[in-house]
Amino acid sequence: MQEPAGVVDGESTETQTADTLSKVRALLQERYGIDENQVEMATELTALGLDSLSLVEYAFDLETSLQISLTDLPHELTTIGDLVRYVDQVRRRTGTQLAA
Repeated sequence: MQEPAGVVDGESTETQTADTLSKVRALLQERYGIDENQVEMATELTALGLDSLSLVEYAFDLETSLQISLTDLPHELTTIGDLVRYVDQVRRRTGTQLAA
């Protein structure tokens, strides 16, 4: 199976996921005052106080911060990991890299 554009191997994907998780953590800290240490891949969004409306608002912040478009946010997003994987898919599809 061919890797998505911009992904040479699994390590590149892992690095991108770590970068995305870091950005998600920082933005949750900035927007909602959530301690970054509370935000792990398995953390439930509802445990952080993110209901469906606040998740949509947060997605707008992510779009601005990451310069991507998160159209049709999946209803199946229940954990931080789900959100990070979705953002990574969008980033790979659009070839968007995080700023250093």
